[in-house]
Amino acid sequence: KMVAFEWKDKKKSLDELTAIFQGMDVVICFPGIDGHRSEQCRYLLAAKRAGVQRFVPDDFGIDINEIQYGLCGMFDQKNDFSLVLEASGVPYTRIFNNAISEWMLPTYKNQKEYVKTGSGDVPYLVCHKRDVAAMTIKAALDPRCANKCVSLDGCGTVTQSSAIQKVQERWPKHKFTFGERSAEEVMEGIKNGSSMPAKVGEQSEKERHELNRLVFLDGRCALITDGVLKASELYPDHAWFTVEEQYSDPEFVFGSTEVPPEDKC
Repeated sequence: KMVAFEWKDKKKSLDELTAIFQGMDVVICFPGIDGHRSEQCRYLLAAKRAGVQRFVPDDFGIDINEIQYGLCGMFDQKNDFSLVLEASGVPYTRIFNNAISEWMLPTYKNQKEYVKTGSGDVPYLVCHKRDVAAMTIKAALDPRCANKCVSLDGCGTVTQSSAIQKVQERWPKHKFTFGERSAEEVMEGIKNGSSMPAKVGEQSEKERHELNRLVFLDGRCALITDGVLKASELYPDHAWFTVEEQYSDPEFVFGSTEVPPEDKC
């Protein structure tokens, strides 16, 4: 059994959370962009008290095992929590889904503001949300993944330049427009950008540029560190929603199964 519900009320007490977790085998934790990751300490202790057999923390993102402190505040928080998790004694599985396709490829959700950063030629791993969900559940229930990190590597590797080229080739009649962001702009944003989000649910300007540097300039989203399990090897029969399939899927690109008439090839 797993516990899965929306954290609209983040003020639940330790006792309330413990009661919710009773009888559950797995707790999957995702406070969200606007949730401080220290909240997980409460969820973890409640899971420990309830006898939960596997805790999946909010590590959803790139493999951060060898990212040094001070490069990204969000990753500092995640790495700090991994120390708490180790000390708790609760069996865990950490999921590195790398870059979410819907956020990091040109789709209807971001076509008007998809921005190539730096050269655009730095590779990064991507994963579709449906594969994130499926692999998280599989790994959370898999004895091989107890106290391990798992990289969701099966959808494919891209560069921003190749992503733009592929989607334009597949839909040649669509008028895609893309922006550009220089490496200098990224470094300026890290140095002088605001650390406060413009509104709830968004990343701060500083954090956004810290991520841009690690993914699009430093290539850290293409790395799988030693000891991290590869989901493609754990589950060789899983049908991944590959990058090529995503480019060809009108719902992924346009937000609808109906291809706009002007874009039909």
